Amino acid sequence: MISKPSQCSGCLGQKWDEGDGFTQTEGTGRLGVHIVGEAAGKNEAVDGLPFRPYAQAGSILTQCIKRAEAGLDRSDFLIHNIVRCRPPNDLLAGQWFESQVIDRCAIHRNKVFKDHPPKVILALGATAFKTLTNYSGEEKETLSMMRGYPLRVKLLGRSVWVVPSFHPAYIARGKRSLIPVLIHDIRRAIDVARKGWTITKKDYVLYPSIGDAKTFLQQVIASPDAMLSFDLENPEMHDDSED
Repeated sequence: MISKPSQCSGCLGQKWDEGDGFTQTEGTGRLGVHIVGEAAGKNEAVDGLPFRPYAQAGSILTQCIKRAEAGLDRSDFLIHNIVRCRPPNDLLAGQWFESQVIDRCAIHRNKVFKDHPPKVILALGATAFKTLTNYSGEEKETLSMMRGYPLRVKLLGRSVWVVPSFHPAYIARGKRSLIPVLIHDIRRAIDVARKGWTITKKDYVLYPSIGDAKTFLQQVIASPDAMLSFDLENPEMHDDSED
């Protein structure tokens, strides 16, 4: 285990694991993509590194990285956590000390972001996403509705894209069907880092007239290869919120 540095003095997490269990960053970050999780687990605290490839969550992340692109490796990213040590019982979100330790750990996060400026941050889990974007919505809405969509945020005076996705630990708890989703979001983060991202303003006609319908028909006829948007029904939703 790595002893917590002097900057941790006064933090509620300083005494966790008897002052040990601090985690370093891992990877070169050559892609310009940071992968940021929530907090260290038992294996991470012992090794002093995040998302151990032999641990449950770390193995899923490693698998998804390898499947995202041929030749891709963990070392191509810069991997770290919102909180750099292990909270009691591996619980951070919703705990009475959550906001305090997240705020105090900003000194470590900000140093990483300053020394290795990211183009894109892949935020794994609601804690990482809400911390990096100051998003205040419900946790379910945060990930199920916003994952995979790049959001522009200010980080230490620089504009950075944040792509939210599901935490591998959540996927490991009976949600392995979301592995392709995480792979997609890793690809999205890499693509945004390489090519950037353009937000196109959409104009929606909520109450179209017959003339609007005829105009739309002519546009479709003129562009037979154009992609049309469609609604995918979610079998897990059976209430009014679906409408």
